Amino acid sequence: MLASLARFSIRRRRLMVFGIWIPLALLIAGVSNSVGAAFNTSMAQPSSESQQANDLLQSVNKNSAGITSEIVFKATTSIDDPAIKQVITQALEKVSLLENLDVTSPYDFPNQVSPDRKIAFAQISIPRGDMNGFVVIAKNVQNATTSVSSDTLQVEYGGQLFDVFSLPESEALGLLAAIIILVLAFGSIIAMGLPIGLAIIGLLIASSLVTLVS
Repeated sequence: MLASLARFSIRRRRLMVFGIWIPLALLIAGVSNSVGAAFNTSMAQPSSESQQANDLLQSVNKNSAGITSEIVFKATTSIDDPAIKQVITQALEKVSLLENLDVTSPYDFPNQVSPDRKIAFAQISIPRGDMNGFVVIAKNVQNATTSVSSDTLQVEYGGQLFDVFSLPESEALGLLAAIIILVLAFGSIIAMGLPIGLAIIGLLIASSLVTLVS
């Protein structure tokens, strides 16, 4: 059967490439893009001791059993300067009004301030959830605090909540290396394009199907 399929594919190569595989890849990618993804990064460990401890913390405060991140302030003079203190306090009051979030001010916890009183951080606690929820909360926190940044006050963000994930550069470097190796091996750019093209179409279809399944 596979031999017959191979012979058919060779005899009808234009049909296979331009009439089946490329349209199929574009169709699946289009449907996947229109439907969207619903990936979930939440995790549970039923009956484990760590889950029991997590449940106990949530019974007291659901945010304390989640993750923590920081809003860091750096003043050119001192965070105790009345004008700077007012700006930071007002920004943190806006953050405290956001849903599913607790924030601790550096003015209430001395260990969140550097010895020279120029750098301080506010700690944010949120419940465990999925990445989409983290992105929304992070954006709301940044919208509430970025406006306080000025010549006398610098604002930065740290922790899992503000992590930005991107495609590793190694993927692009790997593709470039594969192209160079295949050109040297086959001695032809056209011949190199066949396995590279098949790989790209296969990845496009596979990733689109995974997104649909999510």
